[in-house]
Amino acid sequence: MGKDDWKYDEDALDEMADEEKKASPPPEKQCAQCLHWVDREALYCPWCGKALGEVGRKR
Repeated sequence: MGKDDWKYDEDALDEMADEEKKASPPPEKQCAQCLHWVDREALYCPWCGKALGEVGRKR
């Protein structure tokens, strides 16, 4: 392996990208009632009006 080859290791870059994806929560969550995707911070589903659970919300 050359002197600078370690900088361009594609497998390591892929692993780092996967870790970043796992660290951040998805921007949306799915409504349990109607299965539409809504904003993570929403209190109610705009489609069916059902209250969304507090699970996963930051305070």
